[in-house]
Amino acid sequence: MMNINNLLRMLLIVGLSFGATQAQVVNVGFETDADGNSLVNGLAITEAPTGNRDIQIRDSDGPTIRVPEGDGSQLIAVSNFFTITSTGDEHVGAAIFDSTPFFSPGTGTSGPNTQPIPADDGDIADEDLLVNTGNVLILQEDSGIPDADTRRDDFGNLIFNQPDDDVNEGSIFFNFSEAVEAVSIDLVDFNGGASGEVTLTDVDGNERRFIVPEEFTFDIADVLDEEEGSRLGDGDPSNDPVEGFATLLFDELTPQEGEGRFDDDGIARLTSVSDTGDFDIGQVVTIEVAFGGPSPSGAIDNLVFSTAAIPEPSTVLLLGMGSVCLAARRRRTAAA
Repeated sequence: MMNINNLLRMLLIVGLSFGATQAQVVNVGFETDADGNSLVNGLAITEAPTGNRDIQIRDSDGPTIRVPEGDGSQLIAVSNFFTITSTGDEHVGAAIFDSTPFFSPGTGTSGPNTQPIPADDGDIADEDLLVNTGNVLILQEDSGIPDADTRRDDFGNLIFNQPDDDVNEGSIFFNFSEAVEAVSIDLVDFNGGASGEVTLTDVDGNERRFIVPEEFTFDIADVLDEEEGSRLGDGDPSNDPVEGFATLLFDELTPQEGEGRFDDDGIARLTSVSDTGDFDIGQVVTIEVAFGGPSPSGAIDNLVFSTAAIPEPSTVLLLGMGSVCLAARRRRTAAA
């Protein structure tokens, strides 16, 4: 007959061996919110940061309204793992941009952001954002907004009908509720005078900072498909010479070259990285993406991180049963 010590040992071994989950790898592509609802093109994700006091926009039914001014705090929960905030006094917050190009592979249709914008002399929104990766996250510009319609969805959320990335400096912050291991992020449209910094901060305040140079990605608006007459060919990376985005790896301490751009002297444009203190990439609590350079603009996509392993309910239950058995054993010992 099994004694109480052996039973307790068996419960603990089974629980710890089979009940604990592996670390969860999360890829946030800005396609859905924290509840699984689709994030639509132009949806405002954060408030307009303080400084944008006089921004007027014309609502879809005619009246002029103001973009609510705030501190750049989150309006829409994109993930249960973090909140999003934005800073910078020249944009109206972070927003969703659908990057579907002129000719979406397999459909032959064009994305919603390939239409001319009357306020911009018939130009479309930034063509360098049409990278065909689904939704990307931008800082929504405020210039030209008085001529751009907006609407409210059934929940009262603000939506820009013609989203476009701002050309002034600003930052997007990801503030994690618990420490994670940072893996990578995709940087979109870091060219044409746009550069940036990506800063990771751990639980002790130590930082790892990546300096991302101009021309880290190719300018896909300069890639012409003469046969189709479009600016992005058929949108299929296997047929187009460039992709317009590049992945920044957070655990890479050597210079990274993005899409392999070179300056006029033939020198590769590489990132630089520096750490302060004993930075721990497995204990990251904040990630800041700062858009800078002579003509800041761009977007981000596919934020990848890994969460810590946590016990499954079965583990907690088994550990609880072990505690009950241990308590019962102690009571019998005391009574003896």
